[in-house]
Amino acid sequence: MGQKVSRLSSPTAHVASNLSDLEPPTKVAEKVPEKPKSKFDPPPTPTPDECKEKFKVYLKELGEYVGFFTNNPTYRESARTKLMRLTLIQLYELSTDTYDELIRRKSKKQSFLPATDGFDPRRNQARQKLSTLPESRFQDLAGDVRHEISRRYPQLEGEKLLNV
Repeated sequence: MGQKVSRLSSPTAHVASNLSDLEPPTKVAEKVPEKPKSKFDPPPTPTPDECKEKFKVYLKELGEYVGFFTNNPTYRESARTKLMRLTLIQLYELSTDTYDELIRRKSKKQSFLPATDGFDPRRNQARQKLSTLPESRFQDLAGDVRHEISRRYPQLEGEKLLNV
């Protein structure tokens, strides 16, 4: 009964004390080959400056389309409040789709916007649904998108007027 319990040293302590003796393994950095681009890959996310350049074009075209009658109608407040909540990329995508639909309507070559490879299927469906909007509703949308771009980038409105 008088056994003596000898305490063994912890293997973790032994390993930890010998870690300084080990050199880190040298590993040759392998270059990971880039995945080839597929036509189904989403388009690259535009930079804020790229968005701004596109917004200049959209302001001009949408402004010519809707004229000045939709500048500040109070009945559009609810829709415009929703547009204020969009991120830059969401506004960019909506304005791109609205612009593309405007060009399609002007050219009258297609009955709806064709699906674009790399876009989410829901976005392609929404782009096609734009063609079903009556002219007055599409004018409201175009005016609201134009209003939101000019609200966020008032300097673009000034540049547009100077370049006319």
